[in-house]
Amino acid sequence: NDLCSALEFPASFFALDEDLVGFGSSAYYYRKKADLTALDRKRIHGVINLLRIHLKRMLTFVELAGKRKLPDLDIENYGGDPGNVARALRAFWSVPDGPVKNLTHLVESAGVLVIPCEFETRAMDATSLRLAEMPPVIFMNKHVPGDRWRFTLAHELGHLVMHGVPHAEMEDEADAFAAELLLPQSELRPQYSRLGDIRLQDLANLKPFWKVSVAALLHRATELGFVHETKRRYMWSCMAKWGW
Repeated sequence: NDLCSALEFPASFFALDEDLVGFGSSAYYYRKKADLTALDRKRIHGVINLLRIHLKRMLTFVELAGKRKLPDLDIENYGGDPGNVARALRAFWSVPDGPVKNLTHLVESAGVLVIPCEFETRAMDATSLRLAEMPPVIFMNKHVPGDRWRFTLAHELGHLVMHGVPHAEMEDEADAFAAELLLPQSELRPQYSRLGDIRLQDLANLKPFWKVSVAALLHRATELGFVHETKRRYMWSCMAKWGW
């Protein structure tokens, strides 16, 4: 009783027949920064499990049907290239050319629950969960800025459609998936070509159209060969100095 009073949870909660889903399991993926502490990780683990239990019970009273299917696109079937998977998903969902207008709405229309959360740290952006007994869920840090929210959400979507079993390369693969989904190279190449010698102001001008961060646009320009490594480092140092 003292424990229940201190934690403000009823005794029945501690008797629930529920398994804990932990980091590293085949159903659980997360996007984090390098400074996530063990204490933060343990707390977020508890928050996610508690929300999952709540959602599972709430969903017994609600019928959710996605307007579109969330496909299983095994990356091995696409030459091991996350960009191919992103292009396949755009085609499968009939996403028009250009920026994705509302990524959250698009993801939710496929039956995925997108839940803003209080993680009490900025060291974790999001985590996603796919279990048999409930719809896929993406838990988002509610303090993530809008442009980073889009990239993070696309990253987690990549996990849901590409990955069944965790492996060492999956975070890089999810980033590459997100980059192609939000910034298709077939459309960016002509834009970057027209710019010529790309400046940070050029990328800032593109940001409102593509709805991603300047950092994401710079990373994409580097990937596509429009910014060489020395200039990339210089531009990153400028962004850091200016507080971008």
